[in-house]
Amino acid sequence: MLLASLDGTIVGTAMPKVISDLHGMEYYAWPFTAYMLCSTTAIPIFGKLADIYGRKPIYFIGVVVFLLGSTLSGLSQSMMQLIVFRGLQGIGGGILMSNAMQIVGEIFPPRERGKYMGIITSMFGLASIFGPALGGFIADNLNWRWIFYVNLPVGILAMIVMFFALPYTKLGAVKRTVDYSGVFSLIVALVPMLLAVSWAGKDYDWVSPQVTGMLVFSLIALAGFVTLESRAAEPIIPLSLFKNSIFVTSILAGFLANVLMFSAVVYIPLFVQGVLGSTATRSGMVITPMLLSHVLTSILVGQIISRTGKYRLLAILSFVISILGMTLLSRMGVVATNSQVVVSMIVLGIGIGITMPVFSISVQNAFPRSQVGVVTSSLLQNPQALTNPDTINAVKANIPQDAVPYFNSLMAQVKAVLATSIQNVFDIGIFIAAAGLITVLFLKEIRTQ
Repeated sequence: MLLASLDGTIVGTAMPKVISDLHGMEYYAWPFTAYMLCSTTAIPIFGKLADIYGRKPIYFIGVVVFLLGSTLSGLSQSMMQLIVFRGLQGIGGGILMSNAMQIVGEIFPPRERGKYMGIITSMFGLASIFGPALGGFIADNLNWRWIFYVNLPVGILAMIVMFFALPYTKLGAVKRTVDYSGVFSLIVALVPMLLAVSWAGKDYDWVSPQVTGMLVFSLIALAGFVTLESRAAEPIIPLSLFKNSIFVTSILAGFLANVLMFSAVVYIPLFVQGVLGSTATRSGMVITPMLLSHVLTSILVGQIISRTGKYRLLAILSFVISILGMTLLSRMGVVATNSQVVVSMIVLGIGIGITMPVFSISVQNAFPRSQVGVVTSSLLQNPQALTNPDTINAVKANIPQDAVPYFNSLMAQVKAVLATSIQNVFDIGIFIAAAGLITVLFLKEIRTQ
């Protein structure tokens, strides 16, 4: 999980060195986009395949594909090669992220899952903290190719351990039928949507024919996917899942929580640099307290769930704390201090850090082991798409035009405009957190045994 998450963040700081070596500045964003497209698409597909054929063989396939993609990415001699091989690596990364959480649900009883799920989900935060710094360090002191080669010894060691230690469980009740039409239609629906988000604001305007056309095509393809899944004997994403209120509530609440984290990761560095006048380096480091509190909270909450067997009150508490964090962020103006920013970020990080282990446990407890893969992979779609660096860059490119002059001037009037614009974003965040609170009030609790 850590390696797969790191590869979504580690490349960013090394890209200037990559561009210098391979050239192709016009393809700067595509190594991120290729990884995101392929990993996001692979998660639901291989989550279902793991339900059919077992976690262990699918996980081995994921490690092999990930290591092959890492090796070929490191050997790339052009940007086009790097983009293709990053896509291959993304497929492996998607399998790793999906199956790591599935394996917890597979080999541990419900009461024990919490402590391990807390550790597993905290890897998203650790990758966000260490990925950019590690990428920059390797690019400056070794060679950018080692960003990919470093995966090889760890991956090989993981395969050896898994071969001897990871049990293989056959799920006899599952039909071994692959829904190929569902796989194809899901890819056709997801890829244009993710491309539109990646292009919007950088390559094309949000209302351009290219972006709107992609989104409309994606919606039509999504309708086709739903139609096919309703008729499939063994669908990739069974529509019956949406009849379960725990599943629907967890998916929706998890999405809202990730929107909150996404807004903080994007706009807090902008606030610190543009309003408070800090350097770009410090503005990037300012989100570290939020991510650290996210990591520690995820681990702690996992332990609490394992000890008590309860999670509903934790879900409610997560959004109460998130409302407080967003409120503190929305009150920051031109006279805000770095300590105010840090405190606000820690509070928000605690609130968001509760959500991942809580909702992972809630959906796994609500379904039989034969469906652990598909329900877990459905939950994983949220952070994968939202925390991708290319998506963040797309939103940064769409900062209100009144705030754009900050890049060239730090006049008091411009600071005030920028501060107000960002405050408005966090005001909206309060309502999003409140919507999350209302959502989890409907979360039913199946106490872990």
